[in-house]
Amino acid sequence: FISAEELVEVLQADNRSDLFIGGSVNHTTDTITFWRGNLNPLTVPFSAFEKSGKGTRPDFNKFAVIDCGQTVELGDYEAAVDAIIYEYDPVYRRRILRQRLQEDQSFGASLRRLRKQRGLRREDFEPELSAKTIARIEQGKVKRVRKKTLNALAEHLSVEPEEINTF
Repeated sequence: FISAEELVEVLQADNRSDLFIGGSVNHTTDTITFWRGNLNPLTVPFSAFEKSGKGTRPDFNKFAVIDCGQTVELGDYEAAVDAIIYEYDPVYRRRILRQRLQEDQSFGASLRRLRKQRGLRREDFEPELSAKTIARIEQGKVKRVRKKTLNALAEHLSVEPEEINTF
């Protein structure tokens, strides 16, 4: 487990569920059970810790949680806690994805937020615009939206064309 001083800091942190306070290595099952700052366990297989780009391999006999619960140390090998949680906690992964989508200020992200706010599916823009076209715009695969497309989007969304980017 992390030091008592760091433990107090992690347990009081708003993001405590995204930090580790300790864990235990089980060589029989080849897993590590981490304890998160919200006191929930997360069990991860040894196979999650592949050798690094420099060839460093994890040493499961030298396990530690460091950096106020942000890093797992396995000998000379280090892994970011957020990367471990992202890979093995689907609730965390969905939360981070939603957060990234909210912070994305691109036209496609604004279109996606507005479309969802209006309760529309991509298919609801047909026949003027295909669901595939809407998906490509939202994913940023369309570099420049044509005026005709922009007007059709705005009409379906009940906004002025220049307002789409403000959502």
